[in-house]
Amino acid sequence: MTGAVGYWRTSGAPVVFPAKSVVLATGGIGRAFEVTSNSWEYSGDGHALAYEAGAELIDMEFVQFHPTGWSGRPGFGACW
Repeated sequence: MTGAVGYWRTSGAPVVFPAKSVVLATGGIGRAFEVTSNSWEYSGDGHALAYEAGAELIDMEFVQFHPTGWSGRPGFGACW
């Protein structure tokens, strides 16, 4: 059986959500790149969590919202 487990915030009681499949949407992995315009929170933790649980990671080429950024270093400039 596949699904998800959670808890009711008001009581703390566990709840099970049976499902044929699960989509784990946790954000990107922008921090994997030296220059990114992604939020600093996009560290890839969700990808690691899914991988460690045995998930098949697909379409991994789409890991950054858009490939622009500003390094702030002279001579490096913007990537756009």
